[in-house]
Amino acid sequence: MKENNKFDVNDSYSGKLQSFDQDIDEYLDLYNESEKYMSKTEQDGSGYLLGLSAKKVFEKGLERKDDGFWQVRFGWNRASFDYEDSNENPFESEERFFDGSDTLLTDFNQMIDEKMIISDIGDGTYNHYFASGLVNLPLGERVSVGMGAKLAVGNTDRETKYTEDFRSVEDYEELDTLNFNDYQRTITEGQEADRTYEENYYHFVFPVGIEYKFTSNKKWSLRFGSIFSYRRTEMNDALEITNSRPLVETQEFDDGTVVETISDNENTSVSRHRKDAESNTTFVYGLGFNPTDNLQIDLLGFLGSTDGEQILDTAFYRKLRLSFTIKL
Repeated sequence: MKENNKFDVNDSYSGKLQSFDQDIDEYLDLYNESEKYMSKTEQDGSGYLLGLSAKKVFEKGLERKDDGFWQVRFGWNRASFDYEDSNENPFESEERFFDGSDTLLTDFNQMIDEKMIISDIGDGTYNHYFASGLVNLPLGERVSVGMGAKLAVGNTDRETKYTEDFRSVEDYEELDTLNFNDYQRTITEGQEADRTYEENYYHFVFPVGIEYKFTSNKKWSLRFGSIFSYRRTEMNDALEITNSRPLVETQEFDDGTVVETISDNENTSVSRHRKDAESNTTFVYGLGFNPTDNLQIDLLGFLGSTDGEQILDTAFYRKLRLSFTIKL
């Protein structure tokens, strides 16, 4: 079983701000900036799925859907995959100012070009186990009760090489001096780390329902039920720094002077842990009609998936569903 999941994001922004002076034609106060965010997440791998199902009909009904039966299913899904997550965030800006006169140390051009690149590349495994059971109990010719249970547990593990690289270049030029204050400033920093990511989940579902044929010809049915679900997830994400490139700032002036500043390395490994749990109960109801042996019409509704929902709310009626089933 092959599997490929890919998710791309390309977002861009640009803006411009300009001011004018009605008394000075040559006055210029202009600022431009643009920024992009490009992200790619890809998971490519293969695996296998093993399943087992058993069913026993212990009471025959007039139609197959009215049979009394039980059914169980078991399965295991395992996959190995290559993982890549990359993000690139370039930013550019330009600021120009000219006051339209000969004022010294006032007019300038400034340009900034910077980029942050983050990559997270490695491999991982995925395991998913599931089991479910279902029973339908006819209680006479008019009433049927059904209930079931489904349990799913699984985990995802990844081991990757994580890198961050940042570079910024600023060019500054004064327009009304002899260029002694012009400079180019370059800033670089980065780090590398071994990353381990683990996510475990547990999901349980318990549905119960009852159907009652309330007319003498048994063509009309009322159905009521509830679905209880519980989901718990736990995540552990750890970065162990293996190499850190300190922040280095180099400023080169127009006269040839170079000033370099190196900040101390700060090797900070990070570990995050998160645990979430959620439970929900949804009530369902419906009205069924069998005009012929080959056609079934159902009006279905759901109540309880939204907190505070009442029967007079418009959302209550928007959740009504009408279905047609043709039996061949």
